[in-house]
Amino acid sequence: MEIYKDPVTGYEIRRYANGTEMALMKLDPAGFVDGSKGEVHTGNIIIGDKDGRHFDVAAQSTQILHPCISRDHKWLCADRISYLGTTIQEGVVLFERATGKQKFIASTGSCKTGADHQHPSFNRKGDQILFSNPDENGNAQVCVIDLHQVWKDW
Repeated sequence: MEIYKDPVTGYEIRRYANGTEMALMKLDPAGFVDGSKGEVHTGNIIIGDKDGRHFDVAAQSTQILHPCISRDHKWLCADRISYLGTTIQEGVVLFERATGKQKFIASTGSCKTGADHQHPSFNRKGDQILFSNPDENGNAQVCVIDLHQVWKDW
């Protein structure tokens, strides 16, 4: 993972690379939204080639961050969290790249700090997602979801 500061917006950007592609997040709108008015951030997971010359939107959802690409390039996952004025059920979202289909696959406790976000990641085989689940004190617990049970209902 590489972290850099966007020169235009000033926001921190995280790049997650698998050797041939990288996944980035872009929030729209940038900055605070009023959750009491139903405003939310649309998160775009953008996939770029390894040279950073070509980018495409691979998935969209609300309130998502920290994307990860499976080793076979077929799947994306990201955490879904409350932030910048919007409160939602937090957890992990799985995306199928070919169809754009998405599914909320794990609900978690509420994040208290940036350190306790779910930060989901695929295992090397690509059939499990590992993530952290903050408890009521903000302590992160490591969790695993077996994707075979998710794919049965896909």
